[in-house]
Amino acid sequence: MAAVETAHETPLDDFDETIRHDGAEWFAEGPGGALHLIRWFANSGNVTVWRLTSMRVMQRGRAGSVEEARGEAVRMAGLIAAGKKA
Repeated sequence: MAAVETAHETPLDDFDETIRHDGAEWFAEGPGGALHLIRWFANSGNVTVWRLTSMRVMQRGRAGSVEEARGEAVRMAGLIAAGKKA
């Protein structure tokens, strides 16, 4: 699915962002090219990271808005890139 861009909901630079009716998601690459999905659930406020090769939950966070979720996604992507857990 292609990323959705509006005047007040724009993707982060170098981040594959998809805005959905129930939240947003981003992909981040970790050491060795391992792909991770960062997903924000608008109804619950949960931000969760899964390593796609194992579907194992790697990190959890909270965000009350898409802007806060973007901040959490950037923080989590930094941890993923460094090979660390939250």
